[in-house]
Amino acid sequence: LKAKRRTMHKLFVLEGLDLSKRKDAGAVRELFRLAKAADLPLQHVGRHDLNLLTGDRPHQGLVLDCADLEWGRMETLPPAAEVMAGPHPA
Repeated sequence: LKAKRRTMHKLFVLEGLDLSKRKDAGAVRELFRLAKAADLPLQHVGRHDLNLLTGDRPHQGLVLDCADLEWGRMETLPPAAEVMAGPHPA
């Protein structure tokens, strides 16, 4: 959500998600804040639905429906010093 590199459609959240029992509650609250700022719809669903969305892969009660990440093709790798210097202002 922070990188804004993909088109986001919806955030699926486990029904009854209890943040008081999570060690990562701060990160989940930040996720909800970012979703709200992006006007991203939230849909509360059961664990079965989340399991179907993820193909039974781990999801921690949260699944983001978003577009595929687009990759650019590189004919050659840039020099390491250039990569380590970071992005250049436009």
